[in-house]
Amino acid sequence: MATLAMSPWGRDEQAGRSEGDGKQQRRGSDAMIDTVLAYLISLGIIGAGVIWIVAGTNPATSLLCITVGVLTIAVGLISLLTELRHGRY
Repeated sequence: MATLAMSPWGRDEQAGRSEGDGKQQRRGSDAMIDTVLAYLISLGIIGAGVIWIVAGTNPATSLLCITVGVLTIAVGLISLLTELRHGRY
């Protein structure tokens, strides 16, 4: 029977170290994976917005699709810029 310590979720408590403010900071590959995953999610949101715009500019132009695409790209850019601003790794 697997315990929490043996699962991938239990590994985070073992990999972290205490800081002065009580937060735990991850080291090494865990921090790198988290950063890359955040960037990829942001880029995926931007890509979904581009797909909405392309779908909206087909022969039957849809203002709703273009609006959703622009809003989705804006959310993705905000997410990406926020992640770049934090600069975790």
